[in-house]
Amino acid sequence: MRIDGATALVAGGASGLGAATARAVTYDLVLFRQPDQESGAKARFLVGEKSLIDGRIVKLAESPLLSGEIIVPRFVVDQLNQLAASNIPMDRFRGERGLDSLRRLQQNRMRAVYIREIDLLHGEIEGVLDYAVQHDARVVTHNPEMIREANRRGIPIVNLNDVAAMLEPEILSGDELVVKLVKPGKEKEQAVGYLENGNMVVVEDSRTDIGRTVRVAVTGIHQTRAGTLIFARKRDAPGVPGPLPVESEPTAATEGAARP
Repeated sequence: MRIDGATALVAGGASGLGAATARAVTYDLVLFRQPDQESGAKARFLVGEKSLIDGRIVKLAESPLLSGEIIVPRFVVDQLNQLAASNIPMDRFRGERGLDSLRRLQQNRMRAVYIREIDLLHGEIEGVLDYAVQHDARVVTHNPEMIREANRRGIPIVNLNDVAAMLEPEILSGDELVVKLVKPGKEKEQAVGYLENGNMVVVEDSRTDIGRTVRVAVTGIHQTRAGTLIFARKRDAPGVPGPLPVESEPTAATEGAARP
């Protein structure tokens, strides 16, 4: 069955259902519009709920890095519809975000998107991985359990976190960042913000700026198991008129120049 997107929207709007239910049904009808069958020649990428809610799959699909067809399990669409119809604001936000990602994938005319039934007799993870093996598809995910089981079975995985880490620019001392400060730091007068990739930025002498977006200069970088910890000072702080120099060990010449 093939349903035109405009017709689906009209049908959803005239249903007389409650707002949350109507939203879910409308999305469902639009997303069910799909090509009739998969091409056997192109690469296939199997996309799950977490990847759609995350949203980075949309940008990846717009680039040549992901070239092929996208397959979304039918149960994933059902789960996102249920979340979008939830009375819990966070669940509703996550469901709507995932459905919006899927709709944007369909609007990309360079990518065919298919909604497919998957056998869940042995659970969601096993069902998705079994389908990937049967249809020679790669699984796009950042779900640790999915990645662990796929690695155990030797099934190809596209880890969104790994892709993001490889593409993010290297941050050096003296670089300028813009970050929103969201909470106090451990030390007095420190405030903490986060970059889009999740890395923490600790800004000195900025506790009064919590809740604001500030421009900062990087003063130090520390690698941890959880990621990159970045130390910075506000760009308008005393002693930071421009880009900060990279710290270096003092040399004999500089030590001599510094002596009276």
